[in-house]
Amino acid sequence: MKKLLLLIGIQFLFTVSLIAQQCTIPDNISLVEKEDYAPYHELVVECVGWLETTPFNEQQDKRKLVHTFLFKWLSGTPTLRVSMYMYHMEFISADTEKLLIPFLAGWARSIIESDFKISEYRGMAEGVKTVLTISNLPDAPKRNKELKRLAEEKKKGTLVAYLKQKTKD
Repeated sequence: MKKLLLLIGIQFLFTVSLIAQQCTIPDNISLVEKEDYAPYHELVVECVGWLETTPFNEQQDKRKLVHTFLFKWLSGTPTLRVSMYMYHMEFISADTEKLLIPFLAGWARSIIESDFKISEYRGMAEGVKTVLTISNLPDAPKRNKELKRLAEEKKKGTLVAYLKQKTKD
């Protein structure tokens, strides 16, 4: 019985892992009206999961497509806002092209998954965690000094407090 439960548990985790890595961008996406954005919340979440698990040296055309979709969606969605502070460029500058969209989309994912109840700094921390996750992938941009510092703050459990301090006006 224990073996059966263990096998079922392993299969469940494997299935969940595979689902999290799926991200299919439909050809007919329309992001014009305010109502057009909400139906894509699940796709945003899937795309961030895909970015976190797909090495930079694989599926490069799809990565561009995912980045384009996320950029368009983030630029127009009326239901959530993520803000850029000058501080963010300190760690995104390791490779802005590869890190900016994952940072903002990771933040957006946390807002969606929390049913829009997450604080600004907790959401920001989730965006940072997405950047830290993808920076471990093959062919990822090398971590700069600030990304290394953010990884340390995450490890210590002080990431939210650190971000608050770094982004205060």
